[in-house]
Amino acid sequence: MKHTKSLLFISIIAAASSAQAMPLLNAELNNQSIYANVYVTVGALATAGGNMQSPGAISTGAGSIAGGNIEAGTFASIGASGAVKGNIKSGTYTSAGAGAGLSGDIKTGTYASFGNSAVVAGNVESGTDTRIDLTATVVITKQDLTMEPGYSAPKVIIQTENIESAQQTLKDLGQGTQLAVGFGTNDELLGAGLYSVADYLTVAAGTTITLDGGGVDSSWVFNISNYMTFGALANIELLNVTDESSIIWNILGDKTVGAGEGYTTLGAGAKFRGLVLSKGYISAGDSAVMLGVGDYCGGAFSATNYVTLGANATLGADGCKNGAATAYNNLARLPEPSTALLLGLGLALFGIARRKKARVH
Repeated sequence: MKHTKSLLFISIIAAASSAQAMPLLNAELNNQSIYANVYVTVGALATAGGNMQSPGAISTGAGSIAGGNIEAGTFASIGASGAVKGNIKSGTYTSAGAGAGLSGDIKTGTYASFGNSAVVAGNVESGTDTRIDLTATVVITKQDLTMEPGYSAPKVIIQTENIESAQQTLKDLGQGTQLAVGFGTNDELLGAGLYSVADYLTVAAGTTITLDGGGVDSSWVFNISNYMTFGALANIELLNVTDESSIIWNILGDKTVGAGEGYTTLGAGAKFRGLVLSKGYISAGDSAVMLGVGDYCGGAFSATNYVTLGANATLGADGCKNGAATAYNNLARLPEPSTALLLGLGLALFGIARRKKARVH
């Protein structure tokens, strides 16, 4: 009897542990709205609402807004009259053009440079020196850090492995509903669920895809084997979608090789919703808009290449929340086959234990 109870306890604990779904992205990557393995470029007057990270360079154009932190493995360059509302870390230098407004702290591997009328509200720590124009406002600086024992320039973790692992996890969910050849040529309506595309997905210019969540927390996963393109003014519209719902576009690049492997492009003025995990580059044209669900920024993560936003483009509204995959992680999952088996074993053992107890009494 004691042996049966022990087996029952172990099986139930094992089943409960197996039912705990692992987060799709690690905590650091999930805290970004843009990640690119090579570089990030944000165009003039564009808005990147959340945090940005790249082992390479990050550049923002004139008049642009970066609503979160910037972490660059090499340099960070802020255009004239550009704004950064978070902190900046760069492995080499950080430069800000005339009239730029930087709200957070800045830490650089080499020098920091600020143009005419630039304003820095936080502290500046530079590995070598800080170059301040006479009309710039920089309150507190600390430089020559490379001379200090144990100094290390800021670094950015390469997240390629985590993105590719997340892509494989989504691919392993299965085929779901396979979208027919020609999907996206005309307006479409899709309920929540798992969808796949055997080759590439092309959404024609001016076409609208409506995602209907039925008023409950829902999940959409699109596994796209090749690449994805949205034409100019193509649109994703949400209908009855709750703030805690999740939309993920998984661009696998299984059928292409070279520079174009698994890429994502959005045409000028396109309106897009959700998180993009792309093996290759992600490019959003002028005035394109990429938003998440509810208050979330959404995201654009390139495992092997760059992310670019065109002039006047938007990725995540100013003030949006980071946490690209949080809603996906929080949604209820069906038990994995192993979990269901363990639960069945537990229930069977429980039944045996009860029958034995009944015979004893």
